[in-house]
Amino acid sequence: KTLVEVNVVYWATSLLSHSHAFIAQIISTKGNPLFDIPKIRFINAGLGIAQESIAVKAGVKAGTVCKAYLLEEFIDKSEGEFIKFINNGSAVLLDEDEPLYQIAEFLSFTQHIQYEKTGALVYISDFQGKNSSLLCDPQIMTSPTLENRISLFRDGNISEAFDEFQNKHVCNKYCKWFSLSDLASMLIPPLSFEDEEAA
Repeated sequence: KTLVEVNVVYWATSLLSHSHAFIAQIISTKGNPLFDIPKIRFINAGLGIAQESIAVKAGVKAGTVCKAYLLEEFIDKSEGEFIKFINNGSAVLLDEDEPLYQIAEFLSFTQHIQYEKTGALVYISDFQGKNSSLLCDPQIMTSPTLENRISLFRDGNISEAFDEFQNKHVCNKYCKWFSLSDLASMLIPPLSFEDEEAA
């Protein structure tokens, strides 16, 4: 389970970096938008492994893994309130009246980038964290057509939520300014295993 948690954070960090690179590329040719681009990232995390030396034969020792630990960046309680921007079971954002709604809009936009640029294969969900710049405990959502999707990214990788994303995502000012496609009319509809079996 710990290895899966670390894997999810690594993937989320990479996918968010990919989104930021896409944003930078468009800004380099189009100029800056009239609204702010949030500077947001996932906490730093890694896998810590405790090993123990065991004697294999006289005078020869080998290491064996005793325990594995998820090591995460410390989040100071004074850094703000914990907030859930987007759940993993839906593309619906937090309420528009919330003070950090613009962050939720931006994160929804990054989901759109990831979904579109990966050919409807993957995006980050379950966005949550402290304040407006530090995210933690993400979920990777993958197309039900991918093998080993649950073992790679946990039970929170919900097929129904992935299948509904294309129709439930609401494009916002970020999606429009950065000229992302209208997901409802994308030619890459998500497939499910049931669709494959029927074919």
